[in-house]
Amino acid sequence: MVDYDLLDDLVKGKDVVLIGHSPTIMKRKRNIEAFDTVVRFNYGVPKPEQYDYIGKRTDIWFHWDGYDYEKENKLINAKVRIRPQDYPARLFTKLREEQGQHKAPCMGMLALAYILEFKPKSVSMYGFDFFRTADFTNDELTQSIHVRDNPCHDFVTEERWFWNTKPSFVKFYNENNKEEKTMPEYEKKQAKTIKNKAIQEPKESKTIKCKGCGRELIARGCRFGCPQCNTVNG
Repeated sequence: MVDYDLLDDLVKGKDVVLIGHSPTIMKRKRNIEAFDTVVRFNYGVPKPEQYDYIGKRTDIWFHWDGYDYEKENKLINAKVRIRPQDYPARLFTKLREEQGQHKAPCMGMLALAYILEFKPKSVSMYGFDFFRTADFTNDELTQSIHVRDNPCHDFVTEERWFWNTKPSFVKFYNENNKEEKTMPEYEKKQAKTIKNKAIQEPKESKTIKCKGCGRELIARGCRFGCPQCNTVNG
């Protein structure tokens, strides 16, 4: 169960940093500990040799299925843990609709959308390149999805959505610790030309039972929210 009062205290009016998984984040040192609140994802547990680049502390940890929760939680020692069942389905559905895709938004964009709900003073993002590179965690599962041609995520659509909708207080930093205020030209070119199978609509729908309330749902795509009990399925 999420401690929403603690989550509110950690985010509202605070300078928050989101740590992405691109290996380019290891090219420059930065003082992550200077931020009020540090947010990490999935297997992004910092190792001692990485502290100068991605910091040591974790305040909020977002993760999806497939994890040894107790083992990872002990390693990352987060103050607040957001599990799949904790993420509000209404926000998940809203984000997917805003992006105009049937695929599931990636964890980084889900976390950003959730953090913004709690009205931070600023959000800084390091180590995000919309899956142009692999993953610094070197985890086999994470590496297998950290590609642009992905069956579960549409990174091209997400990238366009991010640059078109991000508030001015959300600061996106490149591998050289320089803030990018608009999508870089080389990224614009690549976003237009890349062939991404995730953009293709799924050919079939399926009926499943919601894992929250048992209601039958018609599902298309990888993940979706139940409008009755606000549970994310898939």
